[in-house]
Amino acid sequence: MDATPSTEATDTTTAAVDTSAPGDADASAEGGSCTITVAGDVEQEVTYPQDPLSINTEYWLTEEQIRESIEFLEIEDTYEDFVSRDEPVLLWMEISCGAEYTQDTAGPSVLLASTDGTKGAQMPMGPGTYAVSGGIFDIVGTPGTVIAGFNLSPEEPFSTVDGSGELVITSWDKSAIEGTVTFEVEEAFVDQPRHATVQMDFSYICAASPSHMGCG
Repeated sequence: MDATPSTEATDTTTAAVDTSAPGDADASAEGGSCTITVAGDVEQEVTYPQDPLSINTEYWLTEEQIRESIEFLEIEDTYEDFVSRDEPVLLWMEISCGAEYTQDTAGPSVLLASTDGTKGAQMPMGPGTYAVSGGIFDIVGTPGTVIAGFNLSPEEPFSTVDGSGELVITSWDKSAIEGTVTFEVEEAFVDQPRHATVQMDFSYICAASPSHMGCG
């Protein structure tokens, strides 16, 4: 399946919205998909097929995989220590959409993750709503929230406006996850930054993520 996105971001202050990028793909039996919609000073919409790195969640790992991760990372704490503290060894959730975080190609991209310190009880597997507390470098953020990052392209980074959005997970079980995240962004490292609202809709399946062996 071709996961190569459009290599040109479309700024609708000078051009029409691009809704037919080469990366557009619907969910299929091989995996799910995600769609990024940008509105404001820049407007663009692009859909990507799920790839092997689209999602990482400890809920889809087996106990054996988690124990192996502890050994590989040479962590002193045991699996039982993490369970007793209701903490993940890795992350409760990390979701990406777009090529930048997984491939060396240009195009809009979103990265979403649970914050460090989040307990399993604060982000259980299942439907839920979580505030976007900051940008992707605010990993030590408010427990029970998520952080989100957006780049229009590798050369056009944007900063997330703290507390500007929310993640709504409509379904999440051992076989699949679906939801929407929306947040505000401001262009970084420029004198006259553009502002936009970013929305990412995602529908991913566990079976299309080869690093997870605990699929239901």
